[in-house]
Amino acid sequence: DAAFLPGSGGFDGEGLEAISKRPDVWLNKFGSGANAAYASRGNREKTLFALQRLAQTDAQRAAQRLAQLELNAPQFSAEERAYGWGQIALAAALKHQPEALRWFETGNGLAPSTASDFQLAWQARAALRALDWKAVQRAIARMPPDLANTPDWIYWKARALAANGEAAEAT
Repeated sequence: DAAFLPGSGGFDGEGLEAISKRPDVWLNKFGSGANAAYASRGNREKTLFALQRLAQTDAQRAAQRLAQLELNAPQFSAEERAYGWGQIALAAALKHQPEALRWFETGNGLAPSTASDFQLAWQARAALRALDWKAVQRAIARMPPDLANTPDWIYWKARALAANGEAAEAT
């Protein structure tokens, strides 16, 4: 709830409908360079929302925009950047795009605790699609126990262990 944010960095919610419909307009407003507007937490959150919305139609372009922000806008924290990569990766994974796994791992490298259970499951699916058994193991290892201990993820963890030459552990 925006009411809990501090007044100086708060999120007013204005313009969200416009950002939702045309995220490029918001992203073009500030460009990809360092900008005083990014000092506002609310504007950074609007930018992350715009990236998430853009990723739903063009994950590749959203990834390019976030990569530019990482280079040119140091105001974005590691957690904010990880959140952005997670949203882009999830959008790509839902469309079975091969870049999804790389984008998930980029976000994990910044702040591994930002992923939701839903994202972790889709990260594991992206790794399965790529037949990257080490990445399958990493994704399942990051899952909370109640998710990782479901029959489907127990099975895929065993398959990954076996594929990585850990037959005794797999059984």
